Amino acid sequence: VYPGAPPAKCTCDFDGEKFILVCRVVLGTPFVMTQAASKDKPLRRPPANTTTKTPYDSVLGESKAHDSKAALAFREYVVFDRRQVYPEFIVSYHRSKKKQ
Repeated sequence: VYPGAPPAKCTCDFDGEKFILVCRVVLGTPFVMTQAASKDKPLRRPPANTTTKTPYDSVLGESKAHDSKAALAFREYVVFDRRQVYPEFIVSYHRSKKKQ
């Protein structure tokens, strides 16, 4: 499950009507990444926490706004268990065109 922070990145479009699914997401203890995972070694599960030896609960892709070393423009969250996500609202809307 891949929730995102900026609404523009999470919008679905269906015949001109746009939808956003607003969810509560339990991240637990996230593994923080400042770079994207490589294509030859994708992240299928969170890595093990070196302190507890158990897997992290989620992955947080950090943004440049929060860490100058980060490569992402926006924060991204990945959870690997759908029970960590609770859909709360479906928001539907139409964008109006700007008048010039």
